[in-house]
Amino acid sequence: MPRIKKAYCLKKKGEYYYYKFPEMTTYKTTNLKSEAKAQKFVLDLIEQKNKENGIYTETNKTFGAYTKNYFVWGECPHQKRRKRERKELSQRYCHECYKTLDKKVRPVSWFMRKKMNEIRRRDILDLIDELCQSYSNGVVNDVITILRLIFNDAIFYEDIDRNPMSKIEKLSEEKKEKVVFTHEDFMRMYPIEDEAEIIRLYGSFSKFIFEFIECNTGMRNGEVRALRWKDIDFDNNIINIRQAFKDSSTKIIGTPKSRKTRITGLCDVLKKMLIKYRNKYATHTDPNDFVCCWDDGRPYRYETTRDTHEKVLKKLGIDHRGQHILRHTFNSKLRGKGYASDLAIRTTTGWGDEEIQGNYTHIEEEASKDIKKGQDKVWKDIQKVKLKKVG
Repeated sequence: MPRIKKAYCLKKKGEYYYYKFPEMTTYKTTNLKSEAKAQKFVLDLIEQKNKENGIYTETNKTFGAYTKNYFVWGECPHQKRRKRERKELSQRYCHECYKTLDKKVRPVSWFMRKKMNEIRRRDILDLIDELCQSYSNGVVNDVITILRLIFNDAIFYEDIDRNPMSKIEKLSEEKKEKVVFTHEDFMRMYPIEDEAEIIRLYGSFSKFIFEFIECNTGMRNGEVRALRWKDIDFDNNIINIRQAFKDSSTKIIGTPKSRKTRITGLCDVLKKMLIKYRNKYATHTDPNDFVCCWDDGRPYRYETTRDTHEKVLKKLGIDHRGQHILRHTFNSKLRGKGYASDLAIRTTTGWGDEEIQGNYTHIEEEASKDIKKGQDKVWKDIQKVKLKKVG
């Protein structure tokens, strides 16, 4: 059989690398001393040549070139696909995926240089083995999820004819039990009768109110950041959840995660603290103003509320538990003693399948009343706890 001509030849002369294509008679310099950089230089030349000759296709792109815009907000192919399907992709999700791809996969040069139509399952397994030497199974599983998404898109757009992620399973992880906050934790985290202690722990009454809304309603972080005074109905003990921030920097706002508005109950304790906050501490109280915000009216960033939560736990010596655990705690405390029905909890927190949830929209108001009564009972239980004297 005749020998297959290489796409290019690369060799070192002195300090520099030189390249030659099959149609060339002499070598040309890359002006580069690094072999890896010289290879990239030649591959970029081939890519450009193919484009100029009209034979440049998505299929013969390298993985690096194919994924260049993946998870870049506004340019991501997956984001555009989701938008066509009338589905949302948050900016924070894109940012996290881009960071994982950029920090974990892009440094693996041999994989980045592989052409999309040449990547096989063995290459994926080799990549996983290499990543496992530096990262935990959980981090590697994040990479697997991202790669599966990319190659599923490539199959969808018919850029490749086989999916190398097929039959690739995630690595086993030790499942960590989600430990919710106890009644005693809540008494220390939310000293509702001691305003000075609230300020000491949270730095401002506004940041306290933010967490207090989360723990009493099960609302998501982005939903509380987007909450306005006009959304709180003090007369009917209802909070209307109409909007949510879709990114960490509070630049993109839209409907809540379920893509529809909902309402939840306003329990007596939360109502009392909100009125105190509005009358005494809040600097922006017009109907369209954000409930929780900086002194200039700007809503909080995601990192601001997360950092506050972590600092409060550290000051109190409470084991670290993420801010999201407040939703688990809300659910567990109401369900634990049957203070609210599962249906009421799902309806007011936006849990469950959207289509099924839509079938129960007529019971939202009753569900919010159910939640209010249940949370009132929870706080009666919490306030029965006697704190041990420290020191």
